[in-house]
Amino acid sequence: MDMGALPETRDGSTIHQLTLPDHKVGPVFLVETNGLLAQLLLTQGQKIPYSFKKEAGSIRSSTPLDSWLINYLTNAVPLPDWSDIAPHIHPNLWNRSTFDSDILHALTQVKHGESTTYADLAEAAGYPRTYARQVGRVVGSNPIPILLPCHRVLAAGATLGGYSAGLEWKRFLLKLESIPYREL
Repeated sequence: MDMGALPETRDGSTIHQLTLPDHKVGPVFLVETNGLLAQLLLTQGQKIPYSFKKEAGSIRSSTPLDSWLINYLTNAVPLPDWSDIAPHIHPNLWNRSTFDSDILHALTQVKHGESTTYADLAEAAGYPRTYARQVGRVVGSNPIPILLPCHRVLAAGATLGGYSAGLEWKRFLLKLESIPYREL
């Protein structure tokens, strides 16, 4: 499946919109640097941010990530294991503090259809459960949501907590995977 190419960013990255049939939540943009995914942007509603307005005429061929994301978002097909996804991700993802990298690595272990809490994720990464708020900060700044499944992280009591792309996206993704949650 093809994706329309969008303008280059100031750092030379290329932005593409994923083509999703009948997707109601909002557009999905992939920001690539040197052919590797650097950021996945989820927007609310059908509004496309001004800086990502589509330019006609530029098309790029699909990548495995495109197919995996389309199958996941339209058919609830689980994404491959992180070991299959990782080669398509820009290494800058890990240019963070040790704590942030540890939390993101722990996030790769949360499987399709399962959830965790911020406190449990801290513990899984080797930190005290009291670091839940700091985990929330890291999870909230996740540059590749869905692929690093931050939507699977719930607040205590299985309540939604927050989501950088908005709660409409989080609800959609949790329902897609049949993960139970409670509204705030």
